[in-house]
Amino acid sequence: MNVDLVNTHYDDFQTIDWLKDLMRDRFRHRLLRAKTHQSFLNKILMYHDAWSGWLCVLLVGLSAGVIAAVIDIGTNWMSHLKHGICLNAFWLNREQCCMYLNRKIKAKPRGKCRTSRRCHNYALDLFGYVKSM
Repeated sequence: MNVDLVNTHYDDFQTIDWLKDLMRDRFRHRLLRAKTHQSFLNKILMYHDAWSGWLCVLLVGLSAGVIAAVIDIGTNWMSHLKHGICLNAFWLNREQCCMYLNRKIKAKPRGKCRTSRRCHNYALDLFGYVKSM
């Protein structure tokens, strides 16, 4: 049985032979290790082959974390839109807007905060109403 261990691909409707794949992967690693003595570039290729899977896992994890953080911060910000928009810093909610301006002018908080303005946009009001349901 003459099997090409490096360039064999599966055809349509063919089952996966895990032992053959394992044998092919071990043969590929042996070839990479044998070539490391030939040049420095081959040694770099062997190390790249060893850590490329972990690099992929790291990048997928980081991107999933960034996407989750953007969704979390965005939904929190959008849920506070129904209380009004801070005129000086639109990314702050009403409570943070009052604290921000009190710190900026070095004043003590007094009763009601008039820094945020309620939007009278009916589409935004409808969105806030639907979101609060």
